[in-house]
Amino acid sequence: MFKLFFYFLFLSFFCVFSQINFGLKGGLNFDSMGDLDINSPSLESVSSKSKTGFHLGTFIDYNLLLISLSQELIYSENKTSFEENSLSISKIEIPVLIGYKVFGKFLTLFTGPSFQYILNLKSRELNLEEVNKNLTMSLKVGFKFFIKQIGISLFYERGFTENEVKLKNLNNNSYIGHIHVRPNQFSLSLNYLLKLNKKNKDYFID
Repeated sequence: MFKLFFYFLFLSFFCVFSQINFGLKGGLNFDSMGDLDINSPSLESVSSKSKTGFHLGTFIDYNLLLISLSQELIYSENKTSFEENSLSISKIEIPVLIGYKVFGKFLTLFTGPSFQYILNLKSRELNLEEVNKNLTMSLKVGFKFFIKQIGISLFYERGFTENEVKLKNLNNNSYIGHIHVRPNQFSLSLNYLLKLNKKNKDYFID
C-alpha cells in the first residue's frame, strides 16, 4: 500500500512540475524467443530464428531537469520461425520507463518495466493451444535520441517470467510439445513529437 501511494505521489509530482511531451512512434521488432520443445524421444527440439515484426503506438514524456518519466501504449506483432514452422504473436504493451538525460535535450537513457497483454497467437503450420499467461511483465533498457521533433529509439527487452504455448497433434489433439514465448527482443523506433502547445519544447533544438 505504501509503495502504491509513493508511486502516485511521484507521478503527480512529475505531472505538475515537469515539461510534458506527447508523440507517436512506430518501428521494427527483432525477437528471439525460446525453442520449440517436442515431447518425444525420437524428435529433437528446434531453435527459433528471429523474424522482423513491427510496433505502432503513442508515448508521453514528463521531463524534469535531468530526469524523464516515459509512458507508452503500443500495439506490437512479434514473429519467429522454427525451421519450416512460423509463429506470430500480437499484443498490447505498456512500458513505464524512467530516464536520465546524458546529453542535454538530445539523448536520454531509459530503463523500467513493460507490461504486455497477449491478444493472439497465429501459425499456419502448428496446432496451438492458448498461451500459458496472457499478462506478463518484462524489463526494457535503451535510449531515445531527438533532434527537434524527430527522434529514434532503441530498446532491448527481456521477459521476467517463463511463458509458453502448448502444441497439439493435428490428428488427435494430443499434447506433443510447447514453444517458449518469453520476450527476448530488440526494438528500433522512429518517434515524432506533436506540437500540442507552446510549452511542448523540451526536446526541440533550434
